[in-house]
Amino acid sequence: MTTRRVNNKVRLAGQIVYIRFFDKTATVVVNTGASEDGIHSNYPRAVVFDKVLSVAHGFKVGDYVLIDATMQDNSNRANANLPPRTIAVNHMVRLNPESSEYRTANRFDFWCHVINIQKVSDNKAKATAVIYTGQLNYITVYYEAEPEKIDEFCEINNKNYVHLTGQIRTNRVLTSEGKIEFFDKLSVSNFRVVK
Repeated sequence: MTTRRVNNKVRLAGQIVYIRFFDKTATVVVNTGASEDGIHSNYPRAVVFDKVLSVAHGFKVGDYVLIDATMQDNSNRANANLPPRTIAVNHMVRLNPESSEYRTANRFDFWCHVINIQKVSDNKAKATAVIYTGQLNYITVYYEAEPEKIDEFCEINNKNYVHLTGQIRTNRVLTSEGKIEFFDKLSVSNFRVVK
C-alpha cells in the first residue's frame, strides 16, 4: 500500500501593493509580476490570520515579501465576510529585491482528487480540486490547453489521485457601480495522475 502525499501549498513572492489590518486578520495583496502567458500582471490577495498577524504588522506597502500559504475553502465557515476561498498565510518573510537570489513567485502545488470536471470549450476546462488537510477543501481550478490535453484532463476519474501545479491569475473586473475589483483564478499549468 502506498502512502499518499498531502500537499496544499501556495507560494507568493513580490512587492506588497496593499495591506489592511482588521481585529484578527489582515489582507495582503502582492504584485507577483507577469503571469506565465506574459500578458497579465498578477496581484493575488492573501489573508493573514492570528498566528502570523504579529509578523504581518512589521510589513507595509512597498515591502518585498515571500509568503508560504495554503488554499482554504470557506464555504462552510461562519464568517460570511470571507470570500469562497482564501490564500491563508502560514509564513511570511521580508525579501531584498537587490539580491541576486530575488525572484518573484506565484504558484500552487496540490496533491488531490479532482471532481466536477466540465469542458467549457475545446481549449478550456473547469474542475474542483478536493484537498484534505485537517478539513476538506473544495477549490475551483481552471485549465487551458490544446484540445487533446483538455480531453485528457476531462478523463480524470474522481477516484484518481492527481498532482496539480499552476499559478494564481488575477482578473480585473469593472462592476456595474463603476468600481474596479480583482478576482483570483487558479490556473493549472500541469497535471499528472498518480498511479
